[in-house]
Amino acid sequence: MIDQTVMRTFVDCIGRQLTTIMPREKADWVAAMLAEANAIECPNEALGFTFGCLSTCIQERIREMEFQRKVIQSLMLIGLLGLGAIAAWSSISVWRVHEPAGILFVGLAVVYIAGAMIAFFLGSRALAVTAGGMLAAAILLSVGLNSNWALSAGWVNIELFRALAIESIVIWGSIVAGSLYLVHLAKRNSRVAS
Repeated sequence: MIDQTVMRTFVDCIGRQLTTIMPREKADWVAAMLAEANAIECPNEALGFTFGCLSTCIQERIREMEFQRKVIQSLMLIGLLGLGAIAAWSSISVWRVHEPAGILFVGLAVVYIAGAMIAFFLGSRALAVTAGGMLAAAILLSVGLNSNWALSAGWVNIELFRALAIESIVIWGSIVAGSLYLVHLAKRNSRVAS
């Protein structure tokens, strides 16, 4: 059986961590939880209560808007860089088979990587504007590729170009939605802070 002193040490150690996990604006809540944990006479019960407090603090941190913003921003950045890498890698093999399609994949790689750089250096608002422009271009491209003109032009691999246009609509639409959500979170954070 674990010594009661060791149990109290665990309670104190976990209690000190609560203040670093819980969002700053809820510091009074942490102080109240720690006072209650210290008031519990049975060390086993105090430890159980402290673990419950730890769970609550973790949940509050996850709910915190800044944490959400950082996760979404990181996922979008990683996604754009990943798409850029995939397009760059694909361009090598596609170029050998059909040079115009290879050039298209190089262009896609450049656009995705540029989008990632815009997100990283200029922020969510700039990415939303850029992604909105790319979404509009993808929609126009999709409409053009499905027109009678494109059918009569006799392009090789028109189905590939149509699929890439639809894929671009989905990707850039998701990026626009994510960027606008990040802008919304930033506005909410600034209202909460002031």
